[in-house]
Amino acid sequence: EKTLARAIVGGVAVVVAVYLLTNWAYLRLLGVGGVAESGTLAADVVATAWPGEGRRIVAAAVAVSALGVLNAQLLSGPRLVYAMARDGRFFSLFAGLSRRFGTPAAAIVFLGVSGLAALAAAAAAGPDEVGRLLAWAVFVDSIFFALTGAALLVLRSRTREEDWPVGLPAYPLAPLLFVVGAIGVMLGACMDPRYSSVAYVGAAWIAVGAVLYWAMFRRRGVGRGPGSGVHGGRAGRRE
Repeated sequence: EKTLARAIVGGVAVVVAVYLLTNWAYLRLLGVGGVAESGTLAADVVATAWPGEGRRIVAAAVAVSALGVLNAQLLSGPRLVYAMARDGRFFSLFAGLSRRFGTPAAAIVFLGVSGLAALAAAAAAGPDEVGRLLAWAVFVDSIFFALTGAALLVLRSRTREEDWPVGLPAYPLAPLLFVVGAIGVMLGACMDPRYSSVAYVGAAWIAVGAVLYWAMFRRRGVGRGPGSGVHGGRAGRRE
């Protein structure tokens, strides 16, 4: 109740501080006009003090930093797919664990192939369209961010306060602000003529997925998969 909360708040505070200081440095070195015109902001900033190799070093650092995001995605994403399948909310093929490693191997392969497909789409689109692909991803993420914040409000209203393992400071203001911020990102994408078309495609993509989910999995009872339940079965204990 204390350590995890401190880690989350402290980690977010560090990230916010780093982002603010980084943007201050960008503006200090390039100015508002230079920041607006830059296509590779971090590399351009470093190049002002360290021309030549500075750009390459920053580009390599950005590529390496992406591994941290991939690590988080590969740890959490397949386990989400596995848990959904285990609870009868996704195809049962992905509800099993590797006998050797105890990991959701099928779900890992599924998301790995999906990632390769996304990479192929980015490569086919070319450098000029990467911004639009990124806007599409941010828009779709914002939809689920907003739904996550709204889900907290719904769950809180359906359970007793003593059933919650930790307190919720600034409730309901904090989740409401989070939802409003996510909706703001979505509206911004829709109102920007450069990205409105991909935002609408993202919304249509989510709508199709929601309809398919409702038709195929919504009415299945939770807990029909192997090792169902939060701690159910051998699979749940190993996970």
